[in-house]
Amino acid sequence: MTLAACKATPAMHLVYIGLCCWPATVLLKLLSGCLELQSCGLVPIVEPELLIDGDHTIERFAAASEEVITCCVQHLKRRHVCLEACLLKLQMVIPGTDCIQPKPTPQQIAQQTFDVMQRSAGVAPQFPALAMYTYCIQCT
Repeated sequence: MTLAACKATPAMHLVYIGLCCWPATVLLKLLSGCLELQSCGLVPIVEPELLIDGDHTIERFAAASEEVITCCVQHLKRRHVCLEACLLKLQMVIPGTDCIQPKPTPQQIAQQTFDVMQRSAGVAPQFPALAMYTYCIQCT
């Protein structure tokens, strides 16, 4: 999902529409795939992701990340996916590629990302672990 199209954080119903604009059969296959993996003793990795394209600030990206994570967790719970047998993979919280504000320091990025991780753990305490993929960005 990209934030470039909206000027506010995505409302939950828009996130829901974004998840459901895929054909229903595809979405159900993805969610049931989690159940199938779990029945085989494998651990699915759930990775809600926002694209960094756009001019959004780091604060806007953090708020939108939390909304998307919350919505994704709600969908998993509705489909009876066992969250205790999944990993939640988060992304770094950074401003959009076209953001005109001064670039945040690595410490600011780390703090925003950590804050989102903490709040996400509160949304879904059943996840046994939160994972994060890091990548190199130029902050100067």
